[in-house]
Amino acid sequence: MTATSKILLVDDDSDFLESLQLVMFEEGYTAYTVSNGYDAIAQYKKLRPDVVFLDVRMPEIDGYDTFMSIIKYDPNAKVVFMSGYTLDVVRYADVEKYAVGTISKPIRHGELKKSIKKIMGNGAK
Repeated sequence: MTATSKILLVDDDSDFLESLQLVMFEEGYTAYTVSNGYDAIAQYKKLRPDVVFLDVRMPEIDGYDTFMSIIKYDPNAKVVFMSGYTLDVVRYADVEKYAVGTISKPIRHGELKKSIKKIMGNGAK
């Protein structure tokens, strides 16, 4: 991933989003934030980010339905689910073949950085 790489961060917790965005900026990435699934779908289509970090539990449209809309638009989208809760086994099974990973909240910044490098093929394991 390069300094021009785009990351879309999706979560309904604005403090959490701000924290993640700061980590991305410190690492030299361009990070965009949205607080709901509908905006995530629109921003994905507009920005075509390199990776999306997507909260599972959000009001209006949850992460699973948001994910399915993004994958329908772009089957090659790289999406990582984030959750502080146990993933719904049935619903996650439907999307697991497309998702590139999951991260449990609270997220450690080092873990986040390592995940991005792994997803983008920069060698971190």
